[in-house]
Amino acid sequence: MPDFLCQVGDPSGSLRRLRVTAADEAGARRQLAERGLEVFGVRRVRGSVGFGGRGGSGVLSRFRRGRAGNRDVLLFNQELAALLEAGLPLAESLAIMEERMENPALRRAVKEILTSVRAGTPMSRAVRDFPFFPGVYAACLQAGETSGDLAGMLRRFTAAMKVAVRARSNLTAALVYPAFLLVALVGTAGFLLLGVVPDFIPFFSGFDQELPALTTGLLGAAEFLRDRLLWVLGGVGFLGLAFLVWSRSPRAGILRDRLMLRFPAIGEVLRLYGVSQFSRALGTLLAGGMPLAGAIPVAAGAVGNRHLRRAVAPTARDVREGRRFVDALADTGEIPGFALQLVRVGESTGDLARMVTSIADFNDEVIENRVTVLLSLLTPVVLVILGGFVALVLLAIYLPLFGLASVPQF
Repeated sequence: MPDFLCQVGDPSGSLRRLRVTAADEAGARRQLAERGLEVFGVRRVRGSVGFGGRGGSGVLSRFRRGRAGNRDVLLFNQELAALLEAGLPLAESLAIMEERMENPALRRAVKEILTSVRAGTPMSRAVRDFPFFPGVYAACLQAGETSGDLAGMLRRFTAAMKVAVRARSNLTAALVYPAFLLVALVGTAGFLLLGVVPDFIPFFSGFDQELPALTTGLLGAAEFLRDRLLWVLGGVGFLGLAFLVWSRSPRAGILRDRLMLRFPAIGEVLRLYGVSQFSRALGTLLAGGMPLAGAIPVAAGAVGNRHLRRAVAPTARDVREGRRFVDALADTGEIPGFALQLVRVGESTGDLARMVTSIADFNDEVIENRVTVLLSLLTPVVLVILGGFVALVLLAIYLPLFGLASVPQF
């Protein structure tokens, strides 16, 4: 059912903003009236944020929401936790943070959150209107609000987010050089086929002998690209756009993510990364006091791979029915054996939060090592392909010349 943001007045005369879930606007008004509240306005929230998803609010326009990076969100939570630990109330802490935020989008978000908190809305509800806060963040805040240790929960969330941001930064830095080599490969191939090889077409057309198949094929490909370059670029762009549109549908996205997990070498890294995302989010929520059955779907929302997310989320139902968590995970067929062993130990000892966090830490180390190995192999592979293509072009050009030199001259 959709959510509605409502402007109401309570019997004491105070104005408040409340978020209500109802079938329609009339149902939302009826719920508020039954609570003795005077309704002044109701607006439907468009694209409400789910667990771990990206969404928006119909109340805030796109240009007002803007964007804020992970580092901005990380800094905000670090400073907010410090203010709360110093004994300041939440509203006062948010007011101080509003003045200190340098990112305009985040400053506007903090202002909106502060207004909602002062109106009586929990912060865990208020942050759902802003897409740059991770979906698991709202659940962490809710766990902190429920346990009365909001500052401690923010510290745990910040520590988990630091690890995720650092891992992503290291991966991005490691991909720079291979990406440069791939661009150089494409650029060199394009220059040779479009700028060098076509100049030999008039020269070879004057030969009275049959050209080698390699030369004929290369000249044909160069001539085809030169004459139909715009069509080729348009076709590639259309196919890319069609694939992008297709992959945005839920069923296609799940299928694509499932196939990615089956790729040799890369698929295993992606699986470990997804399990790490799930484990770290689950460990953070459990450490904050959230029950396992309620934490599982929230932690599953933090998983980027949609197939893996779809596989682990239903285990919450099994846990509610009294089944062991490790058995439910094993039935998915997507969780590595090492992770299952640690979950089994965590359930047996009653220390599941620490065990699943250990899974994330171990997986992050394995991912870093495997990515380093894959990238170290990718560099020579790209260099070999680049050198091989250049050698192929030179061979195709010189083969007819060698054949011409072997023809007897009279």
